[in-house]
Amino acid sequence: MEQNFLRYLKLVLAIAFFVTAGILILGWLGNYFVAEITQEVFLPEQQLAELKEVVLGKPAPYFDLKNLSGERFNLSEFKNKNLILTFWTTWNQLAADQIRIWDEYLRVNKSDFEVRLINSQEDKVLVESFLKRGGYEVPVLVDERGAVTDSYGARVLPVSYFINKNGTVELIHVGVLDSKALIELSLKTFQ
Repeated sequence: MEQNFLRYLKLVLAIAFFVTAGILILGWLGNYFVAEITQEVFLPEQQLAELKEVVLGKPAPYFDLKNLSGERFNLSEFKNKNLILTFWTTWNQLAADQIRIWDEYLRVNKSDFEVRLINSQEDKVLVESFLKRGGYEVPVLVDERGAVTDSYGARVLPVSYFINKNGTVELIHVGVLDSKALIELSLKTFQ
């Protein structure tokens, strides 16, 4: 009887160990995935400060990228023009929403600034398919390797950089900009 009790105790302890280990692992994985998901919405203050330190108030990092037609665009082409760069991806719902908002805005409003939407680390064919399905006609550049995205410190998407006529990054906005915010921030930044 004592032998059966010891077997039963060992079995209960083993089950308790595996259940506890499973809970700990799921908790860790849960925290990891929650962090991945919420990075679309929340940017810790330290990361925001680091992002601003990279480029805010400094000359915009140089870029030379192709659009979906294969034409090259680089930063120097926007000299003496106000420019908004928005980094995005098709898989990030908020970034995809930003494309829809930009498309609606650009169809209705005549702007005194240029806009380029930089797709980060996705294949050109995937980007073309996404835009075609949505009927979007926005000016997109493709950063397949992510080098330009890295040079701007764009780790959370969507993120928009407001660059003045002198080529200086005046404002960084992390998250989705609705039409009203686009107008307000562009007026505030490009006075």
